[in-house]
Amino acid sequence: KYDICVGYFEGRGELKNEFQDAGIEVRKFSFRGFWDISVCWGLYQNIKVNRYDIVHTHGFKADLWGAIAGRLNKVPVIISTVHNQEQYLKNPLVKFFEKWVISSIDDNIIVVSDAVKKFLLKTCGVSGQKIKKVSYGINPLDIKIGKDKDIREEFSINKDAPLVGCIG
Repeated sequence: KYDICVGYFEGRGELKNEFQDAGIEVRKFSFRGFWDISVCWGLYQNIKVNRYDIVHTHGFKADLWGAIAGRLNKVPVIISTVHNQEQYLKNPLVKFFEKWVISSIDDNIIVVSDAVKKFLLKTCGVSGQKIKKVSYGINPLDIKIGKDKDIREEFSINKDAPLVGCIG
């Protein structure tokens, strides 16, 4: 059994209740802006008190401050997951910090697709040896295609209007 704690910086914590219903502790960390280094102190204190074995971050702000706080606490494993080809990584300053974090601090980087891996290799110059691909758990063969519900009727879409479906 693992003791899991989920932390987040901003937003309404849309998944907070679902995590708590599953018995997972959830913590919100104050965050007043990107360069608010006090968030690093809050993360550092939390990691120090709870002595986590793994810090797993998602998103640039969490990657930066979570990785620094984790490494300062000598957390054995620091992992970052990159979900998208984030265009902000093309900003030279952001790219510098992200490359420093994921190349120097993170032990591994999880990407969700070959395209994201290629993007990180090209944009940030990350070592391919650190990158591991873990695809989303959706099997396209399990998706039922049919006319169980009329989607046009459900969403009041004119029968002559183009209809495009996307999964992302």
